[in-house]
Amino acid sequence: MNLEHAEKISVIVPACNAEPYISRCLDSLLRNTLVPSEIIVVDDHSEDGTAVAVEAHKNRIVKLVRMGSRDGAGAARNRGIAVATGTLLFFLDSDCMAAQDWIERGVEAFRNSEIVGVFGAIYYETIPTQIREKIPVNPFYHSPLVNPVNGRFPDFAAGNVAYRAEIARRLDGFDTRLFKNGREDTDFALRALQFGRVVYQPQMKVTHSSGTWTWGQLRASAKRYQSDVIFFGKYQKFAFCRGRVLHPKMLLLALFPLAIPVVYGRWLRSLKDWLFLPFLWLYFLLVRWNIFVAAVRERVVVF
Repeated sequence: MNLEHAEKISVIVPACNAEPYISRCLDSLLRNTLVPSEIIVVDDHSEDGTAVAVEAHKNRIVKLVRMGSRDGAGAARNRGIAVATGTLLFFLDSDCMAAQDWIERGVEAFRNSEIVGVFGAIYYETIPTQIREKIPVNPFYHSPLVNPVNGRFPDFAAGNVAYRAEIARRLDGFDTRLFKNGREDTDFALRALQFGRVVYQPQMKVTHSSGTWTWGQLRASAKRYQSDVIFFGKYQKFAFCRGRVLHPKMLLLALFPLAIPVVYGRWLRSLKDWLFLPFLWLYFLLVRWNIFVAAVRERVVVF
């Protein structure tokens, strides 16, 4: 592709305690076949060396914006939208690495004027390459644009997405008031549909870095499922449910823990993997508890 193009591209990277990953993230962007006009890293009040790592990369393209308090990834993305100068806004999570042609593949989709948003595929670094190339984390095969009421929970992960800047501002950014623990990206995409098409571009690839999970991270991850309840209350026709049961497979595994090694057996390769299973069951219980708490608080009849 000719590197000269009409669109000015801004990449927005929300970052919170991302010191182990942020350098690889920025390096992957600077190596892209289509170099962006600016890379805006929004530091969400990190307590580690995230800002120092970004400062080491600062040049005319890489910019650092600091949040005054820790308000979450959605708020950090909104701050990035506010200061971005591009006509196309690409969003990448700080623990992800963009493929060399990531921006180029996204720009290709925007050649169609009807398209207002583009989602790509997210792959796990720890999954073997031959599997990773076949099964992305967010296979967007059931787009609500193709079939708006299909019973599937659309995965609009903001870790790998791009929007026209005009649309992002008309929507007033991500709704962090209603969605405090996640799903603000899914809500944003569904609201964007009123202005045009949002499409899946499987060749727009990023790789999610591997890391060690702490107990605090597991609890925070489980709490994010409260947002699924709020999402269900607003978009019932899209929610990942069977009847009014959110994430039924996870519910069954929480109730019947002996089934966990059967379901996940193919990934159990070491003693460490087997020893993790009790914590996985505890995680499922935490998820169900958070769903229950949110359902009561929001007065949404869901289980």
